[in-house]
Amino acid sequence: MADEIKNGEGYEMKMPEEPPVPTPAPAPTTPTPEPVKAPEPIPPVEERSHLAPIIGVLIVLIVLALGALYVWGALLARQSAPADDSMMEATTTDSMMEASSTPAEESFDATSADVDADMKALDADLNQIDAELQAN
Repeated sequence: MADEIKNGEGYEMKMPEEPPVPTPAPAPTTPTPEPVKAPEPIPPVEERSHLAPIIGVLIVLIVLALGALYVWGALLARQSAPADDSMMEATTTDSMMEASSTPAEESFDATSADVDADMKALDADLNQIDAELQAN
């Protein structure tokens, strides 16, 4: 009998039984969707007055005109100085120009002479270096 159990003879072979499949719960009822409403049209933008840019341009022009009048007035004030003062200024200016031009010319000549001397010294140094390179 042990052999029979071992070999499986005499027993009826059955497929394993699967547990019963539970039935799914009923799906929750969803409310019917409301129809999609079309978006409301955007109200037209109210046109702004074109007066603001015109006022801005006028303000800029007025400021420029006032600046020009200020500069013109300053020039007229200089020109309308008493004749004695202008004569004195002209004489003083001429003497200052003569006095200042002489040292400027002298300093230019001195600077030019210094540059020439430096160039000659540089040429001498370069000639010396060239001679040393030729010797080697």
